[in-house]
Amino acid sequence: MSHISMNQWAKRLETASGPDFQILLDQIKLPVYVDESLLKNELSLLVTKIMKLLRCNNSPEEYYQIWKGCHTAVIIASFNPLVLVAHGGQLLTGIYNKLEQLTDYINTQVWTIEFDTLLSTLVSSLTILMDLMRNNPTLSRESLVPKLKAIIPTLIKLTESKPLLTLPVLAKLLYKHSTTFKPFTNKYRAALENLLSSEDKYNQFDTHLKKLICKNYAYLHLIKDNNSNNANNNTNHVTSHPDENWRLGLFSVLRQYQPIFKLFYEILDMDQDEQLKSLINGLPMIKVEEGKKSDDDDTTTKLFGKSLKLDLNEPFTLFEIVNRINLLNDLLIAFITVPTPFAIRVPLKLVNNVAEVLMGLNTKYLAIKRELRHDQELATVIEDVLIKLQSQSVKIWLNMLQTYGKQCLVLIPNIINSISVFIPFKPKSNKLIDYSRCDQVKPVFYDIFKVINLCFPHLGHQFNTELDSLTKLIDVTMYLIEDKSLLEPFYNLQKKQKMEKTTNKSQQHSKSKKANKDSNGALSDLYTHSVNFDVSINLKQYDEINQFLYNIINNWKLSSFLQIKITKYAINKSIYYKQLLTTIPESFVKLLRIVVINPGFERVSILPIAVSLLNEQSDDVFDTLCHPKLPLGIIYNMMIKNNNMDTVEDKNFQPIDEVTLIEEQVNEEQVNEEQNQPDEEDVEVKIGLKEQNETEGTVPVTVVDETKVFKRDRFESKEEHTSSKRVKISETVEAVEFSKDEPSNSVAHQQAKVEESVESDDDEDFVIPDIDLSDDDE
Repeated sequence: MSHISMNQWAKRLETASGPDFQILLDQIKLPVYVDESLLKNELSLLVTKIMKLLRCNNSPEEYYQIWKGCHTAVIIASFNPLVLVAHGGQLLTGIYNKLEQLTDYINTQVWTIEFDTLLSTLVSSLTILMDLMRNNPTLSRESLVPKLKAIIPTLIKLTESKPLLTLPVLAKLLYKHSTTFKPFTNKYRAALENLLSSEDKYNQFDTHLKKLICKNYAYLHLIKDNNSNNANNNTNHVTSHPDENWRLGLFSVLRQYQPIFKLFYEILDMDQDEQLKSLINGLPMIKVEEGKKSDDDDTTTKLFGKSLKLDLNEPFTLFEIVNRINLLNDLLIAFITVPTPFAIRVPLKLVNNVAEVLMGLNTKYLAIKRELRHDQELATVIEDVLIKLQSQSVKIWLNMLQTYGKQCLVLIPNIINSISVFIPFKPKSNKLIDYSRCDQVKPVFYDIFKVINLCFPHLGHQFNTELDSLTKLIDVTMYLIEDKSLLEPFYNLQKKQKMEKTTNKSQQHSKSKKANKDSNGALSDLYTHSVNFDVSINLKQYDEINQFLYNIINNWKLSSFLQIKITKYAINKSIYYKQLLTTIPESFVKLLRIVVINPGFERVSILPIAVSLLNEQSDDVFDTLCHPKLPLGIIYNMMIKNNNMDTVEDKNFQPIDEVTLIEEQVNEEQVNEEQNQPDEEDVEVKIGLKEQNETEGTVPVTVVDETKVFKRDRFESKEEHTSSKRVKISETVEAVEFSKDEPSNSVAHQQAKVEESVESDDDEDFVIPDIDLSDDDE
């Protein structure tokens, strides 16, 4: 295969730009250049040209040349192993030197888009080269590790101005090169504590940056602290564990909770909940050294730089508690969730106790102290603070269950029972849900659904939680799934004002009318385009809700009211998304399945509706239920048994279009005839057989097209639907169903004949009795 020599590409590197530079990069990564004969001349020339670009001046005119050198170095090192092992260290040094120069002059540089792009390119190129060299023992030992002693302090220095850029790289270096990182631990801890020292500054960061800061702070504890470990070994006389320093960092965070929780002794009447007080007292305590004050906030300044300044005369200062708890939770979650190179011992019970205390701090069971209730602003702020703290407990449970799964099995019942406390009720009521407050904390409820969905797979039918608490959560769910408009308060206010005007006419009526006329122009969109102000739930949130409802229906029997409400929701939303996306999302398909298979106390099956909705997309479950050769009586009998139905009469399944599953009965009776033995569990006499039975006492019936059983036209007349009638005779003859048109004496007569037939000689063949099913009695 003919190709252009690498010397030609190396000569064009300096002048290439735009599409030409892209073509150059595409060509130099071809496998044809992985040739040892090219290593000393052509490949060396390319590396020399790359180093020349990396040494350009730190001026805006030269930024593009440096940028080209970074990309060329990464491409050739990634696709040409010969360049990596022979010149990888040289390329790494060139990129690092340029990054160090820009970091030293970062305060004097004019911050432009070009400079920011170049800085990001240098860091990402440095990261890629280090990853490529790390897995090669010789290259790592001789080229990478010696240069890390210069790279690490440069990245730490850059963290002060570009934390989002450097923290991912430093976290990887802490994880992979903890020994090399050890001399810089104190310097890096100071940089991280500077980011953590102020909650106001920390809260300004986005969620991703917060996670990175806490992750790096946790990874600092991978490096062994000899002083602390020796002191611990000398006092406790125990063998040192590899995670000893990690546990010290974790418990240093856990100790910060108790002093903050004890602040609520001055706000809430904690004597009303002794269990909550015992949970608070059971948390790790801060150890106060001799000669120091026992002030709770004194030790928090070690990590956060300042103590909490709270003043009940200024209610908004209480939100400092929320900010501090948010930061502590982020650190705690980092310690229990980030991957580590060795096994760690996590006190899951203590972590769960922290979450339970946060959820237990509420005004539902703990009243605000009498002297604080009269200040309306203070009482409102306290309730808002407590709701935000409760949402943080859900965050802890979510991360704990996602990480440890079945290891939290013992804690799951307490978690579910504690979650029910979050449901808001109206004042002086423990039954009426305050739906207006549910709207305020809607995102938290979605996290609650995630927590419960994580709990169910580990418990299933052995779930012993009372259904009452989950029923209230279902009520909240049914409210949250409703599409709402932001204009509802506006419309309600307009309606109220209109009623007041009609009942109370005054002399200022003309003036107010003129004022309203002037404002109607600005508010016209509220009336003409009100749909633009509707608020709906996205599909991901629907997935969590559907999974929650699926688990509930699969494990419990709900009341008819809730069962019907969930069924309507599943059908309506399935129709909506089918029209919108031309396909039904998987979560709604699963919900339709479980509603069909577990109808609860309902006699009506939505199987025909579900099948018609999914007629254009394949579904194994519904295809099986509607298979023409399958004895569906077996399936429905299993459904009856699974739902603990006592009698056929009470739990009889009737499709919503009154088609009585003729095909099911036909196949079941045909199977019994082929085996020359009666069905011992359930003997049924059906209408719809294709051929008349030659046995004595058979009933003449009409032929029914089996292909139309589950494909009936929705516009068929009611007379066709009512023409199908069913008679069902069980072995114990507990119930016989006939058409409503037959007289009662006919029923008694036929039942007597059946009893006489059942008591016949066992040696004789079973004969189906004569039953008159004609409608002549009318």
